[in-house]
Amino acid sequence: MCGGIYSRRIICRDYIQTIFGVLRASRRWENWAYSTSIELKQPIDGLSLGDFVLRHKRIFVLAGDCNFDFIKYFSQPRTDGSLPI
Repeated sequence: MCGGIYSRRIICRDYIQTIFGVLRASRRWENWAYSTSIELKQPIDGLSLGDFVLRHKRIFVLAGDCNFDFIKYFSQPRTDGSLPI
């Protein structure tokens, strides 16, 4: 399964939790993975294009040679006013 992020607003913990919840609720969830492509018009910490895969209880990130701090952004709730939107 796969999806895409085209808005800075979606780069948050809620996105990861939603996908994880859907995968976890499926039969044989450990056999599924969800790939997400990030394609932003305005970069965040140098990230315009990137990918990550949620598989079982791990996240694999491919963000190239930029300073994007995946943990910083995806550990924040969407409603946190400190996120750059």
